Amino acid sequence: MSNQARELITKSINEYVDFFRRFKKDKQAYPLPEEIIKREYGPDDEFEQTFLTLKLDIRDTEIIFNNSLSLVQEELVSIVKFMIERINNIPRADNQIANSDKTHLWDVD
Repeated sequence: MSNQARELITKSINEYVDFFRRFKKDKQAYPLPEEIIKREYGPDDEFEQTFLTLKLDIRDTEIIFNNSLSLVQEELVSIVKFMIERINNIPRADNQIANSDKTHLWDVD
């Protein structure tokens, strides 16, 4: 059971990371805001893939993000930490049959 639980959490984390890698580009490939504004999209043009939408707000004379980018990053990373936290300290099934020194499945780092 411990191998299955470990494999499941490892696959889940890898899938989560792979999801983000789909959107990664070289630093030179990220368009500048001026370039995006100049673009003209037609009905047959392909849009870039996006998965995250951040809302902008106007405060005084500045345009700012509703949520800070560091907060967004923190929330995305917290999902991985949450998955790891949930998999740790799972009681061993065989512990009820025979007493063992190890009462829980080994932790995922």
